[in-house]
Amino acid sequence: MGAPKGWTLNVDEVRLYTGARFIVPVCGSMFLLPGLPPVPAANRMDYTEDGEIIGLN
Repeated sequence: MGAPKGWTLNVDEVRLYTGARFIVPVCGSMFLLPGLPPVPAANRMDYTEDGEIIGLN
């Protein structure tokens, strides 16, 4: 009920994200958000004994 009729959705590409167990159809000029890096940025952050924060670059 309420579904549009008489049109076709053109899928240009299908991406499989096996880790997340997603199947993502890409249609037209869609922008996809980037995934997370394999190692989080927080793993590079620390602080010295003087209280200075390092690893924020």
